Amino acid sequence: MSKRKVSRRSQKEKEIIEISSEDEEASSNEEEEEEIITTNTKKKKTSTISFAKGFKLPTKKEIKKAIHSNEIYYNFEMTRRNSLQNELFYKPIPKPTSQDDWLAQYNEERQSFEEWKELRTLVCQENENLIDNDSSDNDNLKVTGDISLILIELEDSNVNSEKVDYLKHLLRYVKSFYFGFNGNILEKITIKKDLNNNYYFTINNKKFIINSRIAHPYDLHKIKNKNTTLQFKAGDILKGLNYFWKDKKKLNNTCLCAVTMEDLFIGKTDSFSCGLAQGGDHIGIFSFFRYKPLINIYYNKYNKNNNTINNDKEEMIQIEWKEDTGKKSDENKELILVDREEMTRNDFITMERGCKILCHEIGHMFQIGHCIYFDCIMNGSGHLEEDYRQSIHLCPVDLRKLQTVTGCNILERYRSLLHFYKCYGMKEEESWIEDMIEYLDENL
Repeated sequence: MSKRKVSRRSQKEKEIIEISSEDEEASSNEEEEEEIITTNTKKKKTSTISFAKGFKLPTKKEIKKAIHSNEIYYNFEMTRRNSLQNELFYKPIPKPTSQDDWLAQYNEERQSFEEWKELRTLVCQENENLIDNDSSDNDNLKVTGDISLILIELEDSNVNSEKVDYLKHLLRYVKSFYFGFNGNILEKITIKKDLNNNYYFTINNKKFIINSRIAHPYDLHKIKNKNTTLQFKAGDILKGLNYFWKDKKKLNNTCLCAVTMEDLFIGKTDSFSCGLAQGGDHIGIFSFFRYKPLINIYYNKYNKNNNTINNDKEEMIQIEWKEDTGKKSDENKELILVDREEMTRNDFITMERGCKILCHEIGHMFQIGHCIYFDCIMNGSGHLEEDYRQSIHLCPVDLRKLQTVTGCNILERYRSLLHFYKCYGMKEEESWIEDMIEYLDENL
């Protein structure tokens, strides 16, 4: 099953982030004897799957130490949500329900704020352009520059015939999630086929060959549309992006996120890959191919309600994007409609899932590792269904890391996210953010 993996060659070498797809067996774990953070709801035996050998849930004391701050923004023991009295803001990380779940396979390393800061410092020392040298706080590893998105598309591709402008929506979300950064969309890169039937793309007149293959036999019988089985080697694309990024990094760009709707693989044994990134260089290629509901080979396996949508009866989603005119005060912002768009439910789901995975992987680019403290957007996932059910919000440990990188006002970040969720009709996420803003307004 697919999984996202972060491996570090050494502290001083570039951090490599893979989102791969190997199969490994889960192993058992001893019972947790220390006090762990839990909810007050009745316990139900939903699974007999154990955590990976050696893994232990963190205690409250260990969580406090990992956060290493008493600021109210990072208080994980805050009162329950106003709109849902029986629900905590931050839920404990769930126990595995499948042997393919991430923590059933791996004894994931913990990464406290201080441990992240040490790693981030080493990376920034090797890449001085990543740090805001004008910062008055030498301990503040604030990053300057833009987050750049670029589309990589197969010439005459029919995979996404309607040509939904996903990057426009993704950029809006990334700018809210990583509030404090600007963002831009670069000119797309087109994959072509030469006379020798090799796939390639060119950058500044330099040709980069991309190895390709037909989808792994594991997948062939599960994909309805056999025209969508072509896969490209992620590492070959990354080589070209590295060449492209050398000059772009000098132009006030912080990281490059290449997005494609084509299917990717990393090695011969992979069924597929959702992407590949070089964290030290802040560069990566990510595929949303497997996030499309009508293509997703795992969707019917795990979705008991069988919510796959019939193309002939697709629901249309209305999106109305509004922006601040700047004419009034921050407390009474005047918003005007700048963009109205209609999107199919399937395309909306793809976009929504894409927002989540993209922000997760950008977090890795800033050396934020997988989270084991709470149900969090930075949790590792062993398969797509596990990825779908995980939270889209940051836990207090990782929120502090993000704030250090962006230097953002956390309350303003929440307000920016609330604006996005309202414009896109994401009611569940909107409710969580509203409760959080209300809590902070009452207690700051």
